[in-house]
Amino acid sequence: MAQYTYLKLLAAGFTTLQIYKIIAFAPHFLDASKYEQSTILNHFVRLHNSKVLRTAASKYNKLYAEKIIENLTTDKVNFITINDNRYPTLLREIANPPVILYYRGNIKLLNFVLLLGIIGSRNATAYTDQALHYLYPAFIQHKIGIVSGLAKGADHSALKLALQYGLPAVAVLAFGHCRHYPAITRTTRNQLEQHGLVISEYPPQTPIKKYYFPQRNRLISGIAKGILITESEEHSGTHITLECALDQNREVYVVPGRFYDHMSEGNMIAAQQGAKIVLRPEDIIDDFKLTK
Repeated sequence: MAQYTYLKLLAAGFTTLQIYKIIAFAPHFLDASKYEQSTILNHFVRLHNSKVLRTAASKYNKLYAEKIIENLTTDKVNFITINDNRYPTLLREIANPPVILYYRGNIKLLNFVLLLGIIGSRNATAYTDQALHYLYPAFIQHKIGIVSGLAKGADHSALKLALQYGLPAVAVLAFGHCRHYPAITRTTRNQLEQHGLVISEYPPQTPIKKYYFPQRNRLISGIAKGILITESEEHSGTHITLECALDQNREVYVVPGRFYDHMSEGNMIAAQQGAKIVLRPEDIIDDFKLTK
């Protein structure tokens, strides 16, 4: 079955993009026998002449899906594949969506609530909290949930306050479920695993690497109806997620900025480029109701 093949490919070290390239190279790969899959991978590796791919192909041939699932159970991590009806509909629309989502928590949140992605600076000030305290009460009656990363600053505020207000909350990791970073968000993550949802496209033991974070950002915007920027500097990692949102045809919102405040510069640049300035909760709610 496809789900077992996906599990083995990811456990062997193939990336999501590489998996799509393998399937493009041999469209019948998922349905092929073990021998045929091994032959296809060998041809694929020779074509790309990559030591990393050779290592992954060799590891793939030694893996058993049953053992991988056993390890997932030990790690208390569940998974769904892109073919599962619980897989988020919006995420299927993006380029190269994850073939598997590993998760802890309530997977139903991905399809049964409207999600707003909230992003901003790791150096976010009290202004981010003030803005969210203003917006969140109105989100409750409209069943709007929150999705963000688990970085310190705006991400952490967005999810921590979502839990306080009883809003559906989803965190997206840039590493495996058996890892965590930064330490300051650990308690919030534990609460999300119990009362919300924590997802990752990476197998549970995947270590923390810098280049995984931009990949993570495309999932934040990918499962959301729109993205809200609370505070961001002119040159900020926030703009990676902003670019993903624009590529995915998501609405982008910004909290109003303050003159002479460098933490608002990124917001105002985004507004000049077409992002919608939010003056009241209805500026987001009305858009979300129109796209139900």
